[in-house]
Amino acid sequence: MQRIAYDMSSFDDAPTSIQCLIVAAGTDYRAYEPLRKIRSAGVDLGELIVVNFLEREEAVRKAGLADNYFEFRDLVSCPVQEVSASFSDPAEFFQKIVSLSPLDDEATAISIDISCFTKPFFFGLLKLFGTVLNRLVCNVIYTEPRSYVFREGLFDSFHASSGPTTVTELPSFVGRPARATERVLVIQLGFEGLLAREITEDVAPVRTILVNGFPGLAPKFKDISLISNEKLVGADSNKRICSRANNPFDSYNALDSILMEHGEKFFINIAPLGTKPMALGACLVALHNPNVRIIYPHPEEYALEFTHECCESWFYVVPLTLSEGSARQASALARGSAYRE
Repeated sequence: MQRIAYDMSSFDDAPTSIQCLIVAAGTDYRAYEPLRKIRSAGVDLGELIVVNFLEREEAVRKAGLADNYFEFRDLVSCPVQEVSASFSDPAEFFQKIVSLSPLDDEATAISIDISCFTKPFFFGLLKLFGTVLNRLVCNVIYTEPRSYVFREGLFDSFHASSGPTTVTELPSFVGRPARATERVLVIQLGFEGLLAREITEDVAPVRTILVNGFPGLAPKFKDISLISNEKLVGADSNKRICSRANNPFDSYNALDSILMEHGEKFFINIAPLGTKPMALGACLVALHNPNVRIIYPHPEEYALEFTHECCESWFYVVPLTLSEGSARQASALARGSAYRE
């Protein structure tokens, strides 16, 4: 079994300097929590790159939340590059980002805060870092929300997006079915049960494996996830396993066990509908196993704000490649610590 290097710590224990940090602009309070911690702790931040999604900015201005959205401008004193992007055209954004200084300097360590990035975009960024920029590792930051926005106070009313959705594979994560003709679908469960059912109908797998985030970011979240996906969870034919909601390495190892069990007999499809750390684990599995396909429900539009306040911020050092063990060694060096299993 291919176990991943385990390097996870509280952001409060992060390095005393961060060379380049990439964040997505947002109105959720947690969007800039690491920047607040950097300022209060006196961490040396070399450069900040802020990704401004045009659709999000338009909605922000209409809602009168521009001050919250652009708060990052008041939180840092380092050079700031603002890069525009569109949810509908990720390819143009990736063309922009690859030539940015200091990303084009291999000596610069890259950190990315995925808290307010959509999953397709941070999946694409990590793929870009590993294959185009030839990085062995990337530092990833994630801030847990204290709570989520449930419309009308109902636990089955959570929506991070609106409008019709289109279920497609993520670019660069299309997988290779090879000789396998039968599909296995792995769904990392979130709060939107309808999306999980849509994906199941679209893939039509011979076997479905459900991964629930347990322990969750809060005790009630794993129960809400089960309630929201009641039909899938209640089906006797669907296998159910767990992985920690805030630990991408636990997610990775759970998914790796599934790959080992099914070998080359099945075409593995993963739907990362759970937490961002769980999705990060799925992203790494797909980076290390090109046969795996990532599928995702692309919405007509994303919700402007769907979390309240924030809890712990985490700092992960993730290997973008496992070739010849170099990433494991680089991971330990990047954190100034010994390699841990």
